[in-house]
Amino acid sequence: MTLEEIRFNLSSEDPQLRMRGLTALRQVEPEVAAPILLAQAGDPEMIVRSFVMMGLGYKRSDAGFAKLVEVMEDDADSNIRAEAAGALAKFGPMAVPYLVKHFHQDQHWLSRMTVVLALPDLCCPQEFLEVATIAANSTEAAVRSTAIEQLPMLLETPYAEDALVVLLNHVNDPVWSVRSNVVLGLRMFDDSRAREALLLLRKDEDHRVVAATFEGLM
Repeated sequence: MTLEEIRFNLSSEDPQLRMRGLTALRQVEPEVAAPILLAQAGDPEMIVRSFVMMGLGYKRSDAGFAKLVEVMEDDADSNIRAEAAGALAKFGPMAVPYLVKHFHQDQHWLSRMTVVLALPDLCCPQEFLEVATIAANSTEAAVRSTAIEQLPMLLETPYAEDALVVLLNHVNDPVWSVRSNVVLGLRMFDDSRAREALLLLRKDEDHRVVAATFEGLM
C-alpha cells in the first residue's frame, strides 16, 4: 500500500479501512509513520486508538513518547491506558519512572498487570521489586498471579532474597492459580525455605497445585 493509499484509508469513515491504513504503516519508516499515527490518536473508535498506541511503541519518536504518557495518564478507557503503557515500555529504561508512576496512580487491574509484565525487561530490579510486592498483595487474583509469576526475574539480582520472601508470604494464597505460580517461583530458588514451602504445597488441597510441585521433579 502506498503512502497516499494509507492516508486515504485513514481519512475514511469506515473504521475497518482506518485499521488497514494503520496496519500498512508497519512498512513505513518511523519518521514518516509517527506523525501519521499521532494525527489518529483521537480516533473515536477504541480499537483504532489501541492500534495507534501500539504503533507509537514501534515507530518511536519524542512526540510519540509524550503522547503515550498523556494517554496513559488521561484516557478514560482502561484498555487504551494499558495499551499506551505497554507501548511506552518499548522505549526502554527511560520509560521506567513513568510506568512506576502509572502503576501507583491507576488502580485498574489491566494497567497494573501491564506494568508488572513490562518492568522486568527494563533493567530496573529495584523498581520492579517495589511494584511486584504491591501487586502481589492486590485484591485482584490476576494481578497477584502475574506478580508472583514474574518475581523469579529477580533471581540474579541483589533483590533475590526480597523476591523469595514475597513468594513465601503467598504460600497460603486463597486462589489456587496464585499458589501454583508460587510453586513455579520457589522451584527456581536453591534455598532451604523454598524447599520446605514446596513440601508443604505438595499437600495442597488443590490437585493442580500438587501437580506443579511434582513437575519440577520430572
